[in-house]
Amino acid sequence: MGLIVMVGVYYLATCNILPADKIVFNASNIAGGSLVMLPLVYRHNPEAIVMEITFLGFAL
Repeated sequence: MGLIVMVGVYYLATCNILPADKIVFNASNIAGGSLVMLPLVYRHNPEAIVMEITFLGFAL
């Protein structure tokens, strides 16, 4: 679900439908990253967790 949110947001930004400098873009990235990271809490994968935290940091 989170991956779908992130890909959809990037598609909308690429098509100039959703401006990438608006709060909605960053909030959607944070929500998508959080949804992607949720299963990683139950199935530990340290490399994937570090990668997701890095991308969440970029969104902030």
